[in-house]
Order: sequence, then C-alpha cells, then structure tokens
Amino acid sequence: MDAEGLLASAAINLGMALVALSLFSLLKKQPGNAPVYLARRMAAAAGDRGGCGILPLGHGRLTPSFRWIRAASRLSDDDLLRRHGLDALAVVRLFKFGIKCFTVCSIVGLFILAPTNYCCEGLQDTPRSNSMELFTVSNVPRGSNRLWVHFACLCFISFYVVYLLHKEYKEMSSRRIAHLKYHRKRPDQFTILVRGIPLCPDHGAYGCCADHFFSKHYRTYQSYHMVHDIGNIEALQKLASSLEEKIKRKRDNRRCGFLKWMWFKLTLEAVDSHKLEEKLKDVHQSIRLLQPGLNSVITGYLPSMILNGFIYLIPFAMLGMASFEGCIAKSRKEIKACNMVFYFLLGNVFFLSILSGSLLHQIGESFTHPKDIPSRLARAVSAQSDFFITYILTDGMSGFSLEVLQFGLLTWHFFRTHSIGHSEQPYLYGFPYYRVVPTVSLAVLIGMVYAVVAPLLLPILVIYFLLGYAVYINQMEDVYEITYDTCGQYWPNIHHHIFLSVTLMQTTMLGLFGLKSKPGASFATVPLLVLTILFNEYCKVRFRPTFLHRPVQVAKENDDLNEAEGMRVGDLHHAISAYKPPWMRPTNFPPDSSSVQPLIRSV
Repeated sequence: MDAEGLLASAAINLGMALVALSLFSLLKKQPGNAPVYLARRMAAAAGDRGGCGILPLGHGRLTPSFRWIRAASRLSDDDLLRRHGLDALAVVRLFKFGIKCFTVCSIVGLFILAPTNYCCEGLQDTPRSNSMELFTVSNVPRGSNRLWVHFACLCFISFYVVYLLHKEYKEMSSRRIAHLKYHRKRPDQFTILVRGIPLCPDHGAYGCCADHFFSKHYRTYQSYHMVHDIGNIEALQKLASSLEEKIKRKRDNRRCGFLKWMWFKLTLEAVDSHKLEEKLKDVHQSIRLLQPGLNSVITGYLPSMILNGFIYLIPFAMLGMASFEGCIAKSRKEIKACNMVFYFLLGNVFFLSILSGSLLHQIGESFTHPKDIPSRLARAVSAQSDFFITYILTDGMSGFSLEVLQFGLLTWHFFRTHSIGHSEQPYLYGFPYYRVVPTVSLAVLIGMVYAVVAPLLLPILVIYFLLGYAVYINQMEDVYEITYDTCGQYWPNIHHHIFLSVTLMQTTMLGLFGLKSKPGASFATVPLLVLTILFNEYCKVRFRPTFLHRPVQVAKENDDLNEAEGMRVGDLHHAISAYKPPWMRPTNFPPDSSSVQPLIRSV
C-alpha cells in the first residue's frame, strides 16, 4: 500500500465513523429510541411512570453533539467501580492500558524509528515499489548498525510494557481486596458450589449425602440448597411477564378518556384483552407443569460453523461451547469463552493472515525446522503490515461506531414500532465481556508485534483505544446491564493476553535481526525474552492467587468486622435463600386461578 492508499483508507474509515457517531448523537436524543440507547437507565427508572424523567427531551434534539464523549472522559475509576463493578473496571483499564502504552510507543516510533528507517540508504538490490516500506524496518539494509536503534527501542518498549503490566496488576489486586472487603456480606462469600454429589441409597435423595458430609467436616456449615437449570421455564416466565405488562397497559387504557380509548381501538394495539388473559393462563399452566426438579438439557453450539462464520458470530459460538463443556455460572462461561475467542482470533486473524502463500508448506517447514520459526514469523510479519493497518482502521472506526449506533437493534425497533406497536420495554442485555475483551486484546497484540516493525500503525492504535474507551463507557452507563461481578477475575486473562503479545513481539524481532544479518542484536534479544517470561512467573506467584481464591487476610478482616457488628453465623440465612431460582417461587397467577403455589417445594 502506498501513502495515497493509506490516506484514502483512513479518510474513508474516519468519515464513516464521523457520520455514524453524528447519527448516533441525533438518534439518542429522540424519545422513541430510548429502549435502544437508554435501556439500562430505563430499567433503573422502572419505578417512575414510563421513565420519562430520563429521556433527553428539550433543546438540541435536531443537532448532533459529542457531549457523551466528554461525559465518558470525566467518569472516574471509583465511580465506575461503584456503578458497574470490578469486571467493568477491568475492561476500562484494558483500554487505558492501550492508550498509555501506544501513546508512548507512538512518540518513540514517529520520532525515532520512522526517521531511522526513512533515512537509510535502502535496499540497493531490490526495487521499492511500495512507498510505505520507507518507514518500516524493511527499508533498513542487512547488517546496518541502525538496527541497534531498533533493539534499543525494543528494550525500552518491553520494559515500559512490563512496568505498566506490574502497575495495573498491583492496582487491580488492591482493588479486588478492597472490593471483597466492601461486599463482605454478599451471599457468594458464604456459599460454595458442589457438583457430582452421589445419590443416597437409603433415601434416594442427593441432599442426604451433602448434609451428612458438610455437617461432619465443617463446623460453620448451616444448610444446603439444590440449584437447578431453569431451562424452558425462564423463557415461559419472560413471556408471562410480557403478557402481564400488555394486560396492565390495556386496563389503564380503559380508564382513560374517550378519545384515547378510540385511538387504541383503531390502532394495532387494540388486541382483545380477553385473548391475552387466556394466553397468560396457558403460559402459567405450562410453567406449573415444568416446575422435576425437571432439569433442562444443556446444549451448546457445535464448532462446525465457526470456521465459515463471521467474526461477529464467533464469540456467541464460543459461549455456547463453554456451556457445552459444563460451565454453570454465567461468569465462568464468559471467562472461558473470552479465552477461546482470543486464541481463535489469534490463530485465524493474525497467524493465518501473516502466513500468506503456501500455508501448509510453511506450517510443515516450521514443524520440520523449529529453529527457523522466528525468522519465518519475522518475514511474514514484515510482509503484512499494510493489511493490519487497514484492519485496525476498519475494526476500530467502523466496529466501534456500529457498536454505539446499534444499527441492527435500531432497525428491529423501527419495524417493531411501525408494525406491532410502540413498546416501552427496553432492550436490555448483559455486557458482552466475552466479545469485547478478546477483540481489544487482539488489537494490543497487533500493536505490540508491529511497534518496532511498522511504527506508523501506532498512532492509529491510539485513536482506536480512545474511541473504544468512550464508546464502551457510554454503553456501560446507558445500554448494557451488568449482570454479574466476579470481582475482577477477567484481569489475569487480560494480563496473559498482553504478556503473550510482548513475547510474540520479542520473538518476531529475534527472527528479524537474524534476517537482517545482525546476530549480535538477535542474541541480545534472548535475555530480554527470558526476563519477560520470568516476570510473568513472578506475577503468577505474587498476584494471581488473589484472583483465584479469597485471600486469608480479607477473610480474617471480614470475620473481625462481622464480630464487631454482632453478626452471628446463624443470621446468614439470606445466603441460602439468595440462590432460590425465580421459577421455584410462587407465580403471580390471575385471581381466578386454582393455585398460586409451585408444584414442588424448594428444599
């Protein structure tokens, strides 16, 4: 790609992003689009009538503005932690890491590496048809002493990234300890999940074995509670809630004035309330029939469609595979899916993109001669710098713009409003950690690998992380619901992704120095790689146990605080009742229903 091609690509992507963001700022101000763009705030203000207090009515509804970006920049980490939890803060810290890292790397790349590459005498034996190569390490001739400048920049970037990683890991570890201490009365801190309990041969129940084992070995044991897969009952309960809402709205319309009553009779909203009530009775009857302890069969998505699917669909497929593997908690499913998506993108977006040409031949040669892997990786990375520049431009500018615009959901809302009728129900979904974290981690990896090879990519990455930071702060505040909080257990995975990026950068440069006939710089890179690996092992010993287990220090402090407040162990019955699933509780049947109790009682 020449300079004109890069500028054209940047102009197109930035122009499309500007149009999409301007359109978003206009559409967000329209009250009818509140279920799409203010879903979280509408759900939080459900107590108010219609949630009208949160709608952006009044001045400036027809003029675009970017005040939401300014509001996102003003949100502090403490406010974010208080409103959305430590997992959301981990995602935001990932964006901040990218901003801090690649801002400094951009300064080094633009003022040191790019002039060094451009001012070289170039390759004399090969014509340079690509003008963008003038600013890459490909323009440096073999054996040139200027390669020591690249080695010095590699060392600086490596140590700076290690410093940032240590600082972030230490900060997140301290925040996790404080977060656990602040939420010391959460039910999950007093309960454990046990699977594979044997069936009691005498009574034919699982609870007997659990009760006997824990009461024998644990003095603080209180009781047990059987949890079940809610399966189809959850979908039926959502349908029942929707029908109840429609019936309630129609009853309110009957009490309004004559003109409004006639309007609802003439529009598509005029569905017979009696039919809705009959349908609601049928749904409740289905719920009562499904309430054995009947466990739903766990299903997952087969990986056969992954390779031929779109990248947008990959996280959902990986989430289904995590469910199929037996992960029960939603947080565990998404953490598992997050790692699976990252490695899938690493293999299919990064490696398959740089290994152009005869892919099978190169893979076979790599296995036959493993010592040549760094040089082959360096040769492939140098040849694909243009592709990844355009990839970051497209993924960042278009991807983040479409994320905040919510084009698909907005289109569905438009057709639904003009066919079925306007609905005040917000489109509320959980925050997609499993989709955001691996995609952004891949951008970090690409930036690390090309930090010394193609420094012109670095300023584009700064824009990528700045825009992504503003977009996802807005989505957390207004759109997505935080459905769980693992107290920051996403951060060890993020740290591992960044560590892998640094080691891949150093391995690439080790091979590149070899290709450039600079064995001294190549051998000097080996200790740098070893030090990075040792740093990662140090982090595993120093910080990772805090995220995998409850620290003893925190548990002791929590016990002392509970004792000082007079909280006894016997008063922790809420930790048991908190895990009673909604479908085991009495349902709100119509008044003429024969029973309001579930068919089976909770244990």
